[in-house]
Amino acid sequence: MLVNVIIVAAGKGLRLKSQIPKQFLPLAGKPILAHTLAIFEQHPAVEEIVIVGAQDWLFYLSSDIVEKYRFDKVRKIVAGGKERQHSVQAGLEALENKKRPVLIHDGVRPFVSAVLIDRVLASLQGADACIPAIASADTIKEVDGDWVRRTLPRASLRRVQTPQVFHTETLLDALSAANRNGDFVTDEATLIEKKGGKVRWVEGEIQNMKITTDFDLKVAHLILGE
Repeated sequence: MLVNVIIVAAGKGLRLKSQIPKQFLPLAGKPILAHTLAIFEQHPAVEEIVIVGAQDWLFYLSSDIVEKYRFDKVRKIVAGGKERQHSVQAGLEALENKKRPVLIHDGVRPFVSAVLIDRVLASLQGADACIPAIASADTIKEVDGDWVRRTLPRASLRRVQTPQVFHTETLLDALSAANRNGDFVTDEATLIEKKGGKVRWVEGEIQNMKITTDFDLKVAHLILGE
């Protein structure tokens, strides 16, 4: 099964307090995003990649990442929107072939494995979406201001990762409806849930971390042996 990929790389990296967006910070001599793209460039099921970036960084994406590292599967680089789902929708609309399933992945998750990509893709059959997730090692509590409201049952909770896979036209419909209604979510699978769709989950990978803080970046360097 051939699939398309949307790489969401329009973030500003405010939590890292960096002069440049976090996806462009160096990791073992290359931008974080270049490590992420390399995984999908090399995966045999991936046919087409669209990168969604901030308007001010589109030329950098083209010249200093896609051209420099020869990512031939990247067909388009488009500007993102105010919210994540606006960026995802822009990426989906830029796809040349909307009949294939699509993987949505965070540009700052550079340690996704081909095995995890295969696992997610294999589990889309019979579902509207499939997501990777891992169990929480910590007890999770719901709070209200300074007060704890309740303790949530850890056994039934999962920490969600990307890549998440969808039927492209189904996701486009869900995004359009959400934007019309003013619904904003932190991951696209939530939109499928809201429409009553079937979302399957598979086991994710601990190393498939999202680099959002200085600590995360230090861990990423350790993973790569620096």
